[in-house]
Order: sequence, then structure tokens, then C-alpha cells
Amino acid sequence: MKIERFPAGPLDTNGYLVSENGKCLAIDPSLNPTGMINAIKSQGLTVEAVVLTHAHFDHYLGTETIIETFGELPVWLHKDDRFIITDPEKSGASWISVTEPFARETIHYVEGENRVGSFVFKAIFTPGHTPGGVCLLFGNDCITGDTLFQNSVGRSDFGYSDTGLLYRMIEEKLFTLPESVTIWPGHGPSSTIGHEIQNNPYVR
Repeated sequence: MKIERFPAGPLDTNGYLVSENGKCLAIDPSLNPTGMINAIKSQGLTVEAVVLTHAHFDHYLGTETIIETFGELPVWLHKDDRFIITDPEKSGASWISVTEPFARETIHYVEGENRVGSFVFKAIFTPGHTPGGVCLLFGNDCITGDTLFQNSVGRSDFGYSDTGLLYRMIEEKLFTLPESVTIWPGHGPSSTIGHEIQNNPYVR
């Protein structure tokens, strides 16, 4: 399995391709996901789904472009973030003058093992940044969205955020993973669980 990072959009948001055996998942495609699309085409990959860690605009606004390019695809999102993705004010899409709500149906994760096309991963529910924040564990790799960054954590000053819950989820659900697990955050460089346990100033 291969994980590739593709920063895009106005906030330099990390979108990811998880690929294996000619199949891939498009995770958190941001606005104008050209790099991701070019990689899919150049590698001859078949996209099996769009998978979202949470419902903020910079993590989902490339979904339509991916679907327009590769055809109809299921879109995965935690049910507790549905109210955000369908409201441009709550998702932040209105900040870049997008006023149309996200109207596509979404498939909801179960906590624990999920099968999406050819891929099996563990969905780790980590509310706090948003009520439906999810981290995606593929073996020894964890895509953490805006829950955990290198030496930082997601912001929790939205009306629907919860700072204490965010920190508790990181401590109880992420910092209990093996220290060798690589984290792939929604912004910035990758890290490891071990590095964050030792160095993250927000959760010590």
C-alpha cells in the first residue's frame, strides 16, 4: 500500500491518495486537486471512493472535481458532521464565496473496521475539532485530518468544537497506538505517534 500527499486549496490542505493493486481512495480532496488527479491518471488507478476525515470546506471542496473527472463515487463522512457539510457557513465554504451546500449523500463510518471498495481500514472517532472528526488507520499509517498535526492539534474555537474532548480523544485513542505509527495530518508534514507523545506541547 502507498500513501501520497497532495497539498491543495487556499489553506494548503493535505489530500491523500491511498493506493494498492491499481485501486485507490481519494482522501480529503481540497479545492482544485490537480496534483491528485494527475497522479491518479499517470498511475492508471481506479478510484473507489472519496473519503473525508471531516466536513470543513478545505477538506471536501475537491470532491465534485474528482467525481466529474472519474465518474460517480461513494462519499464517506461521519454522520455527526453531516450538518456541517450541508451548511456553507458552518463548513467555512462561504469564506471563499461558495454558497451552494454539499448535496450529495454520504456513507457513514462505523467505529472500528470499515470496508470501502478494495480497502479495509479502522475508523477512529476523534470528535473535538468537529463533532464527526475521524482518523483513518491503515496498518501502521494513520491519516489524522485536523485532529493531530506535527507538534500541534486542530483548532477548537468553532461553536461546535470541544477543546477538552479533542485533547482526550488524542490521548485515549491516538496516543495509545504504537509509537511507530506514522501520522499523515490535514496540514503540514507527517510525524509519528512516538514523536507527538514526546514533543507535542498541547497534549503532554
